[in-house]
Formats: sequence, C-alpha cells, structure tokens
Amino acid sequence: MAAPDDNVATTQPAVAAQTAGTRPPLLQRLPIGGIVVSIVVLLLMGITVRDYGLTTDEPIYILNTHRFIDWTADLFRQGPSVAFEEERLREGIYFARSDSKNLPATTLIAALGYVTVGQFDSAPAAYRWGNVIVFAITCGVVFQWIRRELSYGAALIAVLALLGTPRLFANAHFLNIDTLVGCFWVLAAWALYYSRENWRWPIGFALFCGVGMMTKPTFWFALPWFCVWGLFYHRRGLWRAAVCLATVTPLTALLLIPLWWSNPVGGFFDYIALLRQEENGWQIDAFYLGDVYQMTGMPPVPWHSVIVLPLVTTPIWILVLAAGGLVHWLRRERTSDLLGLWVGSSVVLPLIVMLPSTPAHDGVRLYRASFFFLALISAYGFQTLSDRWLRRTDQSTDSTRSRWEWAAIAALAAVAVWPLWRMHPGQLSYYNLAVGGLHGAATPQEVSSLPGNLKRPQFEIDYWWAAMNKTAWAEMQLQLPQGAKLWVFPEHFGLEQLQEWGDLRQDITIVGPDQAQYLLLYGRLGRLLDPRSGNLGRLFLQGQPLWELRIDDVRVAALFRL
Repeated sequence: MAAPDDNVATTQPAVAAQTAGTRPPLLQRLPIGGIVVSIVVLLLMGITVRDYGLTTDEPIYILNTHRFIDWTADLFRQGPSVAFEEERLREGIYFARSDSKNLPATTLIAALGYVTVGQFDSAPAAYRWGNVIVFAITCGVVFQWIRRELSYGAALIAVLALLGTPRLFANAHFLNIDTLVGCFWVLAAWALYYSRENWRWPIGFALFCGVGMMTKPTFWFALPWFCVWGLFYHRRGLWRAAVCLATVTPLTALLLIPLWWSNPVGGFFDYIALLRQEENGWQIDAFYLGDVYQMTGMPPVPWHSVIVLPLVTTPIWILVLAAGGLVHWLRRERTSDLLGLWVGSSVVLPLIVMLPSTPAHDGVRLYRASFFFLALISAYGFQTLSDRWLRRTDQSTDSTRSRWEWAAIAALAAVAVWPLWRMHPGQLSYYNLAVGGLHGAATPQEVSSLPGNLKRPQFEIDYWWAAMNKTAWAEMQLQLPQGAKLWVFPEHFGLEQLQEWGDLRQDITIVGPDQAQYLLLYGRLGRLLDPRSGNLGRLFLQGQPLWELRIDDVRVAALFRL
C-alpha cells in the first residue's frame, strides 16, 4: 500500500456548489432522494413495528424511559432546584450504575420517540419509534451518500441491503442499543468523510460521535479507527474534525448524562471501573455448532464464530456483492479513502469480539454495526460488477446502463423481500442457503464432543422472544384454563408488563418449576441445552406440545402440560 500522505488517491467530495461561487436555491440543496427514502422506510417500519413481541431487554429500557420522562416533567413543573437534587437525579437518570449499566442515549431517543409519536401507538411499539426514526434517517443518509459517490442504482442497493438483511431489519424495530451503535457509526463516518469541506461537517461529525459514545461502549472503538483513517488518508486535511472531536464530542456526551456534570472525569473512570468488574457477559449463553459456550464452567465461544455466523446469517446476494467489492478494492483501489473507511469500520468490532477476553453471545448482535458497512460495501460491489459487465458486453450507453441497473435492482429487491415476508416476524431466526436455511440450521445432528448424547441443531434457533407477539400469546393462552400456573423458560422479564397491557391474562399465575402446571419453552438452545436445565432441551426438541409456534416449519416456542 502506498505511503500515507496527502498524495494518496482519494475519492474527492463534490464541491460544485462552492466552486460555482453562488449557492443554488434551497429546494435544489435539499437531499430530496434521502428524504424520500427515509419517509418510505419509516412508513414501512410503521406497518411492521407492531408485529414483534416484547423482547428480553425491552422491559428495563421501557422502565428507564418512563423514569426519564417523569424526571423531565419534574424539571418543568418544579424547576431545576428539585429535579437536580442528587437523589431525584439518580432516580430519573437511571444509567451507568451497577443495576443499570446502560448509557443514556438509547433511553433519551426512546423518550423522544414516545412523546412525539409513540404515545399514539400501542405497547410495546409505542417505545420503539425513536429507534425506528433513527434507523430510517440512517437509511436516507446512506442513500444520499452512495448516490453522491457512486450512483443512483448503487444507492438503492445499499438501502436494499440494509433492509434485506433479515436480522438487521428485525432488530431495527426493537428498543435496543446495538442498532443505534450502527446508525451513529454510519452517521459519524458520513460526516467525517466530508469534513474537509467546511466547519458544518466536522461539527456534525463530533455531535454524532458524542451521541454515539452515550449509546454503548462498543461505539468507543469507532473513535480510534476514525483517527487512524484520518492520519493515513488526510493527515492535514481533517484538522477541523480533530478539533471538534477533542472539544464538541466530550461536551455532547457529557450533556447527555447529568449525573457526571459535577465530576466528569471521576464519573467516567468510575464507569470504566464498573465495566471492568462486570461478569454478566460471561453468564450469557452462546450456542454454536451444537455446543453451549460462555456459561459458568464452560469455555468461551470459539474465535471463528465471528467468521462463520455472518457467513450463514447474511443473505448470499449481499455476500456476493460485498465480496466483489472487496476484491476490486484490493486489486484496483486500495488507496481509496472511501472504501478504506467502510472496510475498516466493518472489521473493527468483529476483531474485538474475536479476542478471548471478549464475550460473544447473542449471535451477531455485539458486532451488528459491521452489517451497516457491509451494505455500503455491497453497493460498491454492485457498482463495480455493473461497470465491468457493461464494458465486457460493449453496452456502456446511458440508456443501456439504466435498463440493466433497473432490471438488476428489481431482481435483487425481490430476492431481498422474499425471506423478510416468508419469515415475518421471525427474521431473527434467519439462516441462508449455505446451511439450508433455518430448517437446515435447526436439524438435529450428532455432536462429536458429546458422543451418544441428544442430537441437537448446529445453530441457535432464536434469542429474545421477538416471534412471540400478541397473536402468538393469544393462541397459546387458549390452551390454558382459568387460574393456570405457568412456568416460562428461558425467563421473560416482561411478563408483568404483558399482563398489564392485556397480552397475557391476569388470571394466569407465573410460577417456578415446583408449582407449575404448564411450561412454555422458547427456542433459545443455549439455555435449553445447558446441562443445568435438565431435560428441557430434549422436551423442546422431541416433546409433543399442547401448542407450538413454528417459523419456516421449525419449532420456535412450545407449550407443554406438566
């Protein structure tokens, strides 16, 4: 690779408006295409956001959202003197503490979404609108970015890849953290890329980084990567971004967490100490290639899971396009700053998760931000493959290119939509054809490390109760008599909320195994096949249930009489 200096070949941002000496009218300066894409994505997800069940982590986020809304109401009703009392502040800003280690951005975004849109919706969708809006905006930014640097067709492919990655599509609907990490990583990278133009871009970059830092510590790894990228490609051109990163970013992050205002440095290092003492990550099961990992007394997840899982949970068409883009980048454009930014951003978190000291549970969740950049790389791959095919067939006229691109986009759109529609709302259970889809991934097989033991699937079936939506709860309860005593496993932390919302009958009593008359099992194999769970895994895989929920003809949840 060429030496990192200012002579490195780069993709220069368009600056036509500046060189012209006059600014175009406002309507021409508006990113109409990106706005339209954001609106379309928002409308689409507005239709599907109610189709998913309450997930494992959402109950605590919902509780913290109401705590923050109540605190904000006190701030306006009773004034800062009451709201900023230490005890009231700790009650309302319920973050960065031993029993709630999350940072505040997710809750603040959820609260904004709830008070603007969600209060007119039903739970749990009412609390998801903040995340949905941020994801829709990110899709619009991606479209505008790719359209400016590559082409209109490539921009559509990038958005299709974001929406057409089933697990990313499903997670974008939930009140969760990791999707926001990906959104703000993309937004920060976009603003950084154009930060040589004027001061607006560096300030935007710093603001996105500040909010991103308050989503989750995994976002913090973006900052050293941005610095490395800037030093390699634009050693002197990004001085504005460096200044803003050093000033605006920490101030933005601090603004979001009032608990640290009196002692910012001490608050930050206390939080680091809290994370270093955290062992819960090593108590979260991980099921991979037929074995349970990462529970007490069990080994960590093998490093190669970070390679295998993306290869079997990402649609093949995205992998093919991304591979084409990577090959072209390595052979022809290794000095491209644009591709360097995307490729580096896509590998940072997977490399971190590969380390033996890093937990790797919940499939690909911990490095979900990488899939945002995989979509960008696939758009680049589409562009390069399209250009190459048109050159080889000597059909490089604008009309021919337009026809070819629209035909290819239409075909890929159909390929992208099909698994989303077929598996909805069970996209978290998606596996591609490399392992035979979900059916192949869930087919029980002998496990070499457990000779003579129960045959078991090779991959996890599902994770967080998302497929157990209102319809599924209603169907399941038809099998339960009045006053039934129900044991739910793995634990669902939102059962009281489901009863409060009317999704779960009030007469049903949630009990432990000693008192239960009925047992509801959900297909998280890492818990079901944990040796400490006894025969629950065998019951789930082989038992005859009173009721079951199937996705792609694979059992995801089942009710048994005890």
